[in-house]
Amino acid sequence: MSIYKKICLMSLAVLPITAVATTTLTLSNEFIEANRDRATLGATLLIDFAHDHAKSAGEGGDIHIAGWSDEIGLVTVAEIMNAKREN
Repeated sequence: MSIYKKICLMSLAVLPITAVATTTLTLSNEFIEANRDRATLGATLLIDFAHDHAKSAGEGGDIHIAGWSDEIGLVTVAEIMNAKREN
């Protein structure tokens, strides 16, 4: 490995890394009241991205799908659990 790569790797190891989020999410009272005691939502999803295949069974076998739902009013991630099972 070149000395340049070693210096870059060492620099990354010792530099403090911080992340700052400046986004505020405001939910309407209507949305809060409608979904207050729920862990899941049912909605129509316009799919923006989905993986071609499920994760391996050892990794849970799930498929995650990103999209938009007018009913939810937010960018949404859906999960199909156990989409892939062991053979």
